[in-house]
Amino acid sequence: MAPLYRWSLLILLALGNMAQAGIPDEELDADELHPAAAPPAIQQLPSTTRGLQHEQDLMRQLPGEQQLNLNTAEQHWLGLWLPAARPEAHGAIILVADRAEHADWPQLIGPARRQLSEAGWQTLAIALPDQPAEDFGLPQEQRLERQQTWQLLARERLQHSASHLREQGAEQVILLGRGEAAWLALQVGTEQADAFDALVLYRLRSPETGPTASTLMEGWDKPLLDIVPSSRAGDDRSARERRLTAQRLGYEHYQQLRPADPASMPQGQTMLIKRIDGWLQRSLP
Repeated sequence: MAPLYRWSLLILLALGNMAQAGIPDEELDADELHPAAAPPAIQQLPSTTRGLQHEQDLMRQLPGEQQLNLNTAEQHWLGLWLPAARPEAHGAIILVADRAEHADWPQLIGPARRQLSEAGWQTLAIALPDQPAEDFGLPQEQRLERQQTWQLLARERLQHSASHLREQGAEQVILLGRGEAAWLALQVGTEQADAFDALVLYRLRSPETGPTASTLMEGWDKPLLDIVPSSRAGDDRSARERRLTAQRLGYEHYQQLRPADPASMPQGQTMLIKRIDGWLQRSLP
């Protein structure tokens, strides 16, 4: 009887353990069959990280007194600030680099922010927002929507930078843009004419979406320097359209400058920046 009793007891214990172990297994299977709903993903504008890397590099390389943190509710960015090298500044100049360039870009932006400061201007150099990541698989409509969102963020940077300079006491604010930033500068200037006193456009490049530069010029009647240092056919056509638009409108404050490409001569940038300084001092009170 003893061996049979022992076998019966072992069988009962095994059945009890299986029953206890079966409860969590059944619960786990139910969870796997009916998982909790995941929270909805936040829709953001896909972008690269090049702009952030540029800012981090500049913050390590440049003195802290030149660095200015600017921000709005939607974004924050680095501005490179230099005071005027004279008791009373001629005015303040916002220098905006082209797409994928940083605020101390060696072509025009960096040299101009230093040289114009020495010439008596306050300078604030900024970069455009990080551009949307390329996704050629997206429909054309979605890609255009991304570009429009990017343009809104870019214009916000220009507008806020001007507001900051006005709050700091700048009586005259000039906007200088390079490449597509030149087109954005012209658009912001026509939208908020009271915020800017003059525009300097360097090698203007129009984006895929938005009005042409010639159309935008119809809403701007203050000093405008249009610099076209190129002989490419596309630049020549668009520059000619802008010049003819100024003639048609009787636009006396417009000047188109066609210097040799600064990249082709060692002192080209220094000479060009001197011409920008001279034009501003002649054109503004």
